[in-house]
Amino acid sequence: MWGRAVFFVFVLSALSIGAAGCGGRGVPDAQVPINIAFTTDVFSLDNGLRVVLHQESSASSAVIHVRYYVGGKDDPMGRAGMAHFFEHLMFRGSRHTQGKDFTQWLAELGGDGNATTDHDTTDYFEAVPVGALRRALWLESDRMAYPLDGLDEEGFENERRVVKNERRERYENVPFGSIGIVAHEEVFRGHPYAAPVIGYAAALDRITLDEVRAFGRRYYSPSNATLVVASPLPLASVRKMVDEWFSSIPPAAPIPSTRVPLAFVRVATAERPIELEADVEGPAVALAWPAPPVHTDGWLELRYAVGLVEGEIYRRLVTNRKVAYDADVDLEDGLLESMVLAMVKLKPRASMNEAIQEIDDALKEVARYGSDLFWEGFADYRTRVALTDLRHLETLEGRAERMLHDVDYHGATAAAQDDLRQLLRVPLVDVGGAVRQLLLDRRHVTIIVRPRPSAPPAGRRIAE
Repeated sequence: MWGRAVFFVFVLSALSIGAAGCGGRGVPDAQVPINIAFTTDVFSLDNGLRVVLHQESSASSAVIHVRYYVGGKDDPMGRAGMAHFFEHLMFRGSRHTQGKDFTQWLAELGGDGNATTDHDTTDYFEAVPVGALRRALWLESDRMAYPLDGLDEEGFENERRVVKNERRERYENVPFGSIGIVAHEEVFRGHPYAAPVIGYAAALDRITLDEVRAFGRRYYSPSNATLVVASPLPLASVRKMVDEWFSSIPPAAPIPSTRVPLAFVRVATAERPIELEADVEGPAVALAWPAPPVHTDGWLELRYAVGLVEGEIYRRLVTNRKVAYDADVDLEDGLLESMVLAMVKLKPRASMNEAIQEIDDALKEVARYGSDLFWEGFADYRTRVALTDLRHLETLEGRAERMLHDVDYHGATAAAQDDLRQLLRVPLVDVGGAVRQLLLDRRHVTIIVRPRPSAPPAGRRIAE
């Protein structure tokens, strides 16, 4: 199988890199014999739909992945959560699905599917038996051409309740569930990323059926989408199916860009922490920074940095001092901007000020890497990160996601190989430099959470 063959070749080269690159400096091209190649056909229909077809002869199923370039950043004013709400409504059937929802159709075909919404995009994906591919493509084309066509007020209200319940389960009833939401509100104040993708309960209540229909007419169009199909079938036969079902769908009017320059991001609350209270056992602290967009200067180095900073914070507060239950540092990717969020859940009576100081000291420690602090394990760590990316390509769905990433950010489907090479060439000194320049030397938001039994578990702001 292709995935196994490439995986084996990569492991051999990666082990040699681990031996040759211990100093954390760049690795010569000759030592990175990565060979990744997809059998693809990339084209656009006259209506603007971009199509990527991938053939994997050994596959036993087919995968369809449709990406619409609309997300939380496009929610109308006062209607936070509309893009995600619309994603849910797309499963309730379209013009020719005979009253059955999309999930029922997939189940009858022997397949399954799901969808996700983030600030930038909304993705729909499904896996079906190869023999059901034509039918599944018809289903996707029907909801692209006639989104919400069969939706009535009853179905609309039912789905509103589902979305609000999801919000309760994923955020409101989860300990510290408000931290990420508050971090976005403060780091991206006035920015399209400020509101949570899931929305706010009050905003969800204000959304009307007419508004979501207008939202669909604006954003759900072949001219604002990419379709990826991966299967064992010949590319020519799949292309014929795509043309049959998608070519007649009319495009919508062009959508103005929402790209925001980096300087637009303002962190106005660095002088004092944001205080929350929550029904939790112990306090928590979190620090959040605006970060570079995907594939811009500093982003790749931060991919490594967040893991190193998390490890250093964990060592200090969880392992050594034993004052914290857990420590997490994540890089949340974005097309317009990204965000780094460091969060520590402390034990009862632990000092939040001391924890914040330890986080700062951990950042200073990692910022020294490659300049006056040497770490022999960086080459192995670098290899593990690259192997994680490579393992994602072993499945058809993983490859479909990667191809979407490549055409979106690089304009071609053959960028995985170059990205992995760049990942393996990042020197340790640049990782330390990214921590210093993008985290230590940059204003950030500090959030503290105080335990209070009468507060919601997710946390709420303490009135000033």
